[in-house]
Amino acid sequence: MDSWIERLDATIAARELLPDRAAVVVAVSGGLDSICLLHALHQLSSRHRWRLVVAHFNHQLRGRESDGDERFVANVAKRLGWRVIVGRGDVNRHAKAKGISIEMAAREFRHRFLSSTARRTRALRLAVAHHADDQVESFFLRLGRGTGGDGLAGMRWSGPSPMDDRITVIRPFLGLSRQTLHEWAGSKRLKWREDSSNASVQIQRNRIRHRLLPSLRRDFGDGFQTRLLRLMDILAEESDFLSALAMEWVGNPHRPEFVKLPIAMQRRTLQCQLLRLGMAVDFDLVETVRFRPDATISVGKNHWIRRTRAGMVEAIRSGFEKFRSDRLPFSLAEGRGTVEFGGIALIWRTTVNRGCRFVPCDMTEYFDAEKVGIMVTLRHWRPGDKFQPSGLKGARKLQDIFGDLKIPREHRSRLVLAEAQNGEIFWVEGLRISERFKLDIGTRRRLKWSWRGAVGPLVADSDDQ
Repeated sequence: MDSWIERLDATIAARELLPDRAAVVVAVSGGLDSICLLHALHQLSSRHRWRLVVAHFNHQLRGRESDGDERFVANVAKRLGWRVIVGRGDVNRHAKAKGISIEMAAREFRHRFLSSTARRTRALRLAVAHHADDQVESFFLRLGRGTGGDGLAGMRWSGPSPMDDRITVIRPFLGLSRQTLHEWAGSKRLKWREDSSNASVQIQRNRIRHRLLPSLRRDFGDGFQTRLLRLMDILAEESDFLSALAMEWVGNPHRPEFVKLPIAMQRRTLQCQLLRLGMAVDFDLVETVRFRPDATISVGKNHWIRRTRAGMVEAIRSGFEKFRSDRLPFSLAEGRGTVEFGGIALIWRTTVNRGCRFVPCDMTEYFDAEKVGIMVTLRHWRPGDKFQPSGLKGARKLQDIFGDLKIPREHRSRLVLAEAQNGEIFWVEGLRISERFKLDIGTRRRLKWSWRGAVGPLVADSDDQ
């Protein structure tokens, strides 16, 4: 074997990336980097008795060119004698459906496919061809997006798959430059596919590759990239240490109060939790979550998160924030009745108010029937709804009242409320009655309003006067 392969073998051993007799999925796009990775691991496979599985994902972004990449990779794998598994996905449609970028959608599809392939082939390792130039490009990409120290530290030699933490992603080329790979591929007369999109400076990574980095090398010398990679290595070690402390805090049931943590720890605990939820994390998102406890924060189409006051980040299922549009109008003209709506059963009765006393009881309220009117509408909470609970001088947004009472967000959209004939809300399930519709000295008719779970019995009382 040549000296380059021997050095790579030593790196894999020193970093403990791939044990002997391991099964490994090799992600191969067909480009220079991944073709070098496949051939290098193929050459070392007999020595270490590795079992390689070639995985190629067709993003369907470049039409015939993408299909050509797929056929090329399949032929290379067949010639080397390894099994190949191909995945396909409509990245454009996925990006539009989720409201994310093409790059993010492609990454999500690709990682999901690769993790699925690893599980399917019982491989615990997934090899990708990221190299030192990718690392430097990622540094400037993330710097431009406002990332923190962990982002600037870049990719690690190994780490859990973002889709399945049982699978380890390894990067054997992380210490090698693109030029080194190009020279080795030339010496071995390897063939690869050129992705035409790599030349487009409309893509930010390509602008960094073709414009920024050549300028920096001219101005700061050839050692610029080496120094930057050294800095990233330092940041990685310090960041990993802080992340370990942050995850220890997250998992500690007797954790110190979130607000008493140093700001650096607050940010890192949130960042670790967001990453664990599969979020694309940047500084603005972390700060928004940090400064807005109990607020619902959108992180994509039909995706929301919330930070509790204890510092824990929760994902909210998409259905929780879809306000329910169903409604049920009915008349009080008959004087009494029963109706079911939204999972509860209501029994109501209007009577002359003779000034008689009544005993308050759970899940029963009394209102001024003339203020309520003949027509009542049952519905669910909608954005902008206002309500004036008994004792308050003015109406407030229901959303603010729910927040003050710490009513879980997943529960709010299920609550039933009642509109009076004039459109004002006079009752909200579980809240105090409305100040504007309560009984007073001028009340002539009163409305008795009782509710129970729809599945349980509801029997009218006989104590009404």
